[in-house]
Amino acid sequence: MGSHRLSSMVSSRMSRKMIVLLCLSFLDWSSLLFASANGSNYHIYNYDQTSQQFTPDGRLIQVEYASKAVEFSSPVVVVECLGDDEESNNSNSPYPCLILVTIPKQANAPQQRMVILNDDPDDQSSSLPSYVVVLSGVLSDSLALLQAALKQQADHQRTYHKSFRIDQMANILGEECHGRVWKGGIRPYGSTLVLCGYEDTYPDGKNNAGTMEDEGITSFPQSYRSLIYQTDPSGAVRQYSTGPTVDNINSNKASLSSRLGKKKKAAVQSHVRCIVGGSSALQRQLEKRLQQGLSKLEKQESTTLAQRIATIAQILNTETNKEPGKAPGGASAEDCTTTLPLEVVVISPNLGGCRRLDQNQLDGIRALALGNKRIG
Repeated sequence: MGSHRLSSMVSSRMSRKMIVLLCLSFLDWSSLLFASANGSNYHIYNYDQTSQQFTPDGRLIQVEYASKAVEFSSPVVVVECLGDDEESNNSNSPYPCLILVTIPKQANAPQQRMVILNDDPDDQSSSLPSYVVVLSGVLSDSLALLQAALKQQADHQRTYHKSFRIDQMANILGEECHGRVWKGGIRPYGSTLVLCGYEDTYPDGKNNAGTMEDEGITSFPQSYRSLIYQTDPSGAVRQYSTGPTVDNINSNKASLSSRLGKKKKAAVQSHVRCIVGGSSALQRQLEKRLQQGLSKLEKQESTTLAQRIATIAQILNTETNKEPGKAPGGASAEDCTTTLPLEVVVISPNLGGCRRLDQNQLDGIRALALGNKRIG
């Protein structure tokens, strides 16, 4: 009798203990499942291997790492200068144009950050064949990405006897980046490329320039527009908004002004279109200061293209070297302007495409930047 009562008490206690353990186990599992569903309790290093997989909260860690690499590059600024009708129709004017400026971290670096791509000379499908590709991020990744796209372009040229347009090249680069995201055993490109150039536009909708047979040169298109594309390590391609289509013929308004003898001041407006490289905070600050400085400069009576470039370089140097003693190319903070390593490319239909500033021109820009003690 006593033994039976003792055994019943033991079994009752065991059953209660089992129920408690089961409840605790259920609570632990439910909390883990809830945390995983919200993506707040997982080890990030389990998801950043070469085999791409999503984290519980929908992130691709390797792609985020690749995007972060771009922040360690020096900022590259793309500014578009737009003239009024009279200025744009003047064949001697550099406007409209795109100005690309960067300050390399190392002076006399062997690899330039801006690569000018020229179409096949036998390709007559465009009168503005050249455009610029800006390399940002890990340099080796940028070069490998560009080489992969150029290989596809070479195959395309052999087959169709024409080069990729700037929008086609941007899509090819995006597809190459996207392929690296999902292929096993490889990592994404730690690179962002920016493509800048002008596209010919015609009333019939075709990009096909006429040829002046008597002079043996290709004529300017009737109209053109600027294009800016930016790739992302994920494979996405972003197109920046730019100025309107510009006619390369004398407008009725300009002709009427000439007949009436009106003295009209040629107005040129500058707009910061794109900044790649550096942190997001630095990019925002740069855009604000550049727009302020350029707006102030344009209030002067006459402003040259060199003055605009010098203003961009001076502000870019000031904002990227806020910390004492930090200056590009190993220079001190005091003499960084006189030894400022610059890389500048100007893209203008009136200048015949892309033009990289040579050393003498860069020395003149440095002298102007040194004279701009305070801008904006």
